[in-house]
Amino acid sequence: MRYFFAKLVIITICAMSVVACADAPAALAPTPTSVPVQPVIQADGSLSPMNDVVKAIVQIGILDENRIEVGSGSGTIIDPRGLIVTNFHVVGHKDLDTFYNPDHLVEIWLTHELNQPPALSYYAQVVAADPDADLAILRIVRMGSGVSPAECLDLPTIPVNSADLGVEEAIKAVGYPSFGDATITITTGKTAGYWGIDRFGYGEQHTKYQALKVTAPLSHGVSGGALLNDANELVGVPTFGIQDKDGAPVILGGAVPISLATHLIELGLEHPFPGCDSGTAVTLQREPNSFPKHVLKGRVSKLDAANNPVPQSNAFVYLFPASVDVNSMNWDQIITPIAKTQTNESGLFAVPNDTEQLQQPVGVVIVVNNQITMRENNVKLFEDGEYPTGTVYYRDSVTTLVLK
Repeated sequence: MRYFFAKLVIITICAMSVVACADAPAALAPTPTSVPVQPVIQADGSLSPMNDVVKAIVQIGILDENRIEVGSGSGTIIDPRGLIVTNFHVVGHKDLDTFYNPDHLVEIWLTHELNQPPALSYYAQVVAADPDADLAILRIVRMGSGVSPAECLDLPTIPVNSADLGVEEAIKAVGYPSFGDATITITTGKTAGYWGIDRFGYGEQHTKYQALKVTAPLSHGVSGGALLNDANELVGVPTFGIQDKDGAPVILGGAVPISLATHLIELGLEHPFPGCDSGTAVTLQREPNSFPKHVLKGRVSKLDAANNPVPQSNAFVYLFPASVDVNSMNWDQIITPIAKTQTNESGLFAVPNDTEQLQQPVGVVIVVNNQITMRENNVKLFEDGEYPTGTVYYRDSVTTLVLK
């Protein structure tokens, strides 16, 4: 599964390079395991409309040139064949007009239950983009296994309403925040005004387009998600959040009106969809044998005296064959792992799938400051189209790592 249990808490990896939320969010204490939230039941006994809405809001896995996931954002399905609206900064460097990988490819993770993390379901490709407005249109071109869809997809969608919004109109922002326990999150608020934006920022000097000010809290990972009206129609794309100067929580959010995406949507619909009518398999620079490219990803954080997680840079993650008993391994015995990787300055890591041995259960060892902090035998790294991922929390004593 795409998450850890026992001694750790799940978060999604932050979206990259948002306009005003580029700094990492403040560290949050681990969230204790709780009873799963049940679907929302209305007074008349029916399911809340949001139970269907969330199935059309996707998490987008950002892939680098090696198809290793290095971050995440959100998106909205607007055509059942697999057309998705998101922010440009979720798929590329908007200040450089470049994409994160040569195939313009991203992962698409779908939510099936409100209380469960999303599952890797598809790969999508950018087919239209406007860096100035920070918008992009994706088309699903591969299944989670990496092969082209054999049949035309029929996915849940959100209707688009491109009418102009006024001030003080009720809205909901839906997406996958970086600290949201890996599940989809809904915040509410109102439209609060307007400000100018372009690819380089927001405010008076950036007036190419008008963005919506919203009072719904927006955070890393929600970028590219859905701004909905009371009728659950897509009226905007959450794009950035504003903090005050002392780093207090987000006080205002910015969303791009969906009307700015109209011409991009038309361009996206001109591309044939694999499995539909005249749509054939999309040729990529590297074809299906390179799917998947990674098998383990997440963040390593140490809990300080106040129980706050501190991301650990320069931590090492080692993978060993199942024949090696990592529980009895000492630091000086870490010599020939199958694969290894190192965390970056934010504590993030990703282990690439460079060997067939990683298709079998392996032993996992995490080392910080030349000390083994976590280890576990018989870990399944890839099963049923899902990858394990999450945040590993530890203290000075050795703790147990369990992947499910």
